[in-house]
Formats: sequence, structure tokens, C-alpha cells
Amino acid sequence: MLKNKLEEIKKSVIEMGNYSLTMTKNAIAPLAGTVPDKAREKMNEMEDVVNSLELVIDEKCISGLACYQPEGGNLRRILMYNKMANDLACRCHGYGCKNV
Repeated sequence: MLKNKLEEIKKSVIEMGNYSLTMTKNAIAPLAGTVPDKAREKMNEMEDVVNSLELVIDEKCISGLACYQPEGGNLRRILMYNKMANDLACRCHGYGCKNV
């Protein structure tokens, strides 16, 4: 059961990483010109998704800790996933166009 929870968290982190990568690519594109309104809207939507995923991953990590009380490698893995989600969300926060 813990393995299923770890796999579930891992998939969420990978999904978040894919959004982060796309946002990074989209953030670099305006250096060549201006950001069209549609691109700006898409960036805002993606930032909202990344923020939501961070909360989902955080909840999954907390429930994994509470329900399974992992030790050793499994504990480190849950903490690593939580840290990765936090780092991805922090990096993506600056790419959004809400304040542009």
C-alpha cells in the first residue's frame, strides 16, 4: 500500500515537472518579442495548475506520513517528493503573467 502511495505521489511530481518545463519554455519565448494575450492567459492557467498540484502533492505526502509512518528510504522519498514539489512551484511562480 505504501508503494502505491509513493507511485501516486511520483506521478503527480512528474506531471508538475512537465508543467514547469512548459512554463519555462514559454517564459523564454517573449525574449524574442512580445507576449500575445493568449500566451499570457495560458501561462496564468498553467501557474494555477502548478499551484494546485503543489497542494495535492503536499496533501498526499502528509497522508502518506500519517497513514503509513514510513521509515528509512521511504520516509526520505516522501520528503524528497514534497521538497521537489515546493521547489517547482517556487520556480514557476515567477513565470506567470498575472502581474504583467
